[in-house]
This record gives sequence, C-alpha cells and structure tokens, in this order.
Amino acid sequence: MAGSLLLTGCGEPGYPDHLQVQRIEQPDLQAMLIMPKNPGKVLPTVIVVGGSDGGLNSASTAAQAFAEQGIAALAVGYFGMPGLPETLNRIPLEYFDAALQYIDASAQLSRNHCQKVAIIGSSRGAELALLLGANFAGYGPVMAVSPSSHVWGAVQDSNAAAWTLNGQPLNYVPRHSQPDYSAKRFVGREYFKQDLQHPDAVTAKIAVSSVQSELLLFAGADDQLWPSAQMTEAISAEFQQSGLQSRVTSVIYPAAGHVITPGLSANLTEAALNNGQTLVLGGQPDANARAQQDILKRAVHAIKHPVCYDSNAAFNRNKLNQLTEFVKTTGTSSMVLMRAGEVVFEYGDIHQKHTIHSIRKAMLNSLFGIYIERGVINLDATLAELNINDITPLTAIEQEATLRQLLQSRSGIYLPAAATSEGMLAAMPSRGQFKPGEQYVYNNWDFNVAGAIFEKLTGESIYAAFKREIAAPLGMRDYNGSYTTIDNDTDIATLTVDG
Repeated sequence: MAGSLLLTGCGEPGYPDHLQVQRIEQPDLQAMLIMPKNPGKVLPTVIVVGGSDGGLNSASTAAQAFAEQGIAALAVGYFGMPGLPETLNRIPLEYFDAALQYIDASAQLSRNHCQKVAIIGSSRGAELALLLGANFAGYGPVMAVSPSSHVWGAVQDSNAAAWTLNGQPLNYVPRHSQPDYSAKRFVGREYFKQDLQHPDAVTAKIAVSSVQSELLLFAGADDQLWPSAQMTEAISAEFQQSGLQSRVTSVIYPAAGHVITPGLSANLTEAALNNGQTLVLGGQPDANARAQQDILKRAVHAIKHPVCYDSNAAFNRNKLNQLTEFVKTTGTSSMVLMRAGEVVFEYGDIHQKHTIHSIRKAMLNSLFGIYIERGVINLDATLAELNINDITPLTAIEQEATLRQLLQSRSGIYLPAAATSEGMLAAMPSRGQFKPGEQYVYNNWDFNVAGAIFEKLTGESIYAAFKREIAAPLGMRDYNGSYTTIDNDTDIATLTVDG
C-alpha cells in the first residue's frame, strides 16, 4: 500500500533568524543542518531521520525543534531525493557513515564524550535508528519514537528488503496478513500484530541488546498505525532478560498516537492519501502534544548528558554474572560500576532516585573538604566559639568539642538526636562518661550538628552547596537541591525532593 507508513506530507517550513540552516547536497549525503546561529562553541549534535515520508520533510521539522534547544541537528534524507533510491527499498545502512564523517569534519559539530553521535528516528526512522545502533559503534544515545522491535519490508513492495548491510538484504517480517487496502479508513495496527505472531518473524528481530549506548523508546498507547507500544515493551523485556534494563528508558503515553515526534503537528491523528483513503494514525491532539513535550525534554537531556557504556571486554563476564546473583541476595536496589567514566556493570534501575541514609556523611565530608581548602571552615573551632547549643544545654566540657571531633564521632556529647534508633541510644555511653576526643561513638548528634555548623559558616543550605560543588560537576542528572521538612508520619518513599 503506497504511503502505508506515512508520517507527514508537510513541506519544509521557513526558519527564524536565530537559526542557521544549511542544505547539504553531496554525492554521498543529502541532509539539512539546523543549529543556533553563531553559537561560538562546539555544539552537542544529533542525527535526525524521518520515517517513510521520504526526503527531509519530517526530519527537518523535528531537527528545528532540537535546534531551538541549543543542539545542532543534522536531518538526513535517505530516499525520495535526487541521487537516492526513489522509495524505502534496499537502503544501505553504510550510507549513514557519511553523516558521521560530515560531523567529524565540522568545526562546530562534535561527537559526545562517549565518542558517539546521538540519533533519533520515528516510525520506520526509529527502526533505522535501532538498526544503526545495533550494528555500528558510532551512534548513541539511540532514541526511537513509535519504534519497531523488528525489521519490516520495503515500502510499496512488502516482498523486498528495506535495508541492506554489507551488500546483503536484512531479514524482514513477511506480510502474512491480508490488509484491506480498499478500506475507506485504513487502520494498520492489527495487521502488523498478526505478522509479528508468525514464527518466521523471529529472524527479523532487531538485535537491540547489541546497542552499546543509552536507548530511549517512546510510544503512544493509541498508535493505530502499528503496535509501537507492544514493540516498545518487547524491546524493554529483552534488556530486562539480559540484565541491562537500566540502559533503557521506555515511556508509553496514554491516549497518544503514532505521530509524537517533537516539532511535528500534534493534530496529525489521521492523514489523507492521494487515493482518497484516510490513514488512521491514532491519538488525541492534546495527548500527542504532551507526549511531544516530554520526549523533547528527555531527548535533549540525553543528547547533552549521555551515559557511556564499556564493552566489558576487559572484564570476566562470568564473574559479572556472579556479582549480579550475589547482589540479588543483599537487598540492594541498584548498583553501578564504572571505569574511566564508562559503565561496565549495572544492577537494578540506576536512573531512579533512591532514599539514602548513612551515605550522607560521606557527602557532607566532601563538602567540608572543599570549604576547608577555601579557608571558610576551621576544623579546630570549638562549639563554644561557634556558639552551638542544644535544647538540653551543653556542659562547659561538651562545648570544648571541636568541629574536627564531630566529624570523627569523638565529640563526647551523648544526647538524643534526629534519626537515632533505639538501638543506637541503648548503646550510647552515659552523658559525661568520656571527654571530647577520648572515645569513638557513632552518634547522629555529631553529624547533624556538623551539618548545622556547615550551613552557619557558609551561609547556605547543604543541598544548594552540594548541587553547585558536587552534583553539577559530576553530572548528576536528577539532583536539583530541593528539600522539605518531615515528621514521623511522612512516607519518605513518596517524596520527590532531594532531602
């Protein structure tokens, strides 16, 4: 069926003055580069590929949305243009090497710190992005909108391959279903689902677990063109089975349809074809718009802050598997090991926020080190000199304790404190039993007061200082420095703040 995977028929739009647009027409590359004008620096870069609309129509529209976010977006056409195949039929995956070479040769474009280039595609373009990520090391993060878990045949000829690799056609899912192309309103989803259930679909499955980068998948639950939500879940399940689930972010948007690529029209819930037929795409305009906004936010963050993954080549895979089995027995929610900035082992969801407790002492310790080096904090200042007291007044001897002794758990102050368990209180010495510096006693009073002193001496909250001095330089993704006050009835698991 001609246009059976059509995304949009929109032409190239006009561009605002603050964007720089360059049409690239080379023997080995048809593309359009859209980026902020005169950025004066090397820009994070993304390759954008459209679906079966051909040319640069939807790709350049999406590229503009990314350019508005400070990203250089290279929209790449791969058929339906002069010098390229007329239709999506036997497209060599190696063709896209030219896009990487163009980026490498540009003074203003760059690979990210993982030495990869981000790529995003939608529909058949999502299928393409996944194939490129699975077969070549140069792409990442890989972002797929309304994706496919399998390779499909050529457009306008479902009995021919859409893609080739090393000159050989890639296996594709044969069409065993019998689509009713005479239908006034054509809904394709069920036909694709039928074909996926056929045994010979297995050989056309995309080897997504070979992708050596982050993978972001986005689908609308009401996609009527093909079952992108079902295929998204299948891809996520494969990573789950491989123990690599934290590499994948998959979001399925309720009431959203097939066309949820940032920059495209949210009102495109169906399309009129040249033969008078209506192609049903699904979704509701407001749901599509919300999905597009969320996808843009997530994609921009992934492009600007990619996570690098090591190939594990220097690690014993059996030993890593043993580590996974051991960690399962410890009650650990997640774990990540890194080498030279690259993830080599992961367990659980390493992108999810977790409630932490005693590790805050190490974080506070790091902050103290920074401000001691700057001369703001003197570790030998006493509590008396710092004018520190408690609800239960400190004795003169207790006030001789220094900030250094607080950090060493050697203050000699044995008073109740927030977050102190009954067991800790029972094991605590009697008040006055030891002088400051004489005895190590793990006591939350020391750590809590050390935090209060830090805020007093620096004039700002621990959370704000941690964000600026540690979280931002380390590239922590989800830390924003927010905090709240809790009581005994607070369900900590429901909080979205940082402290």
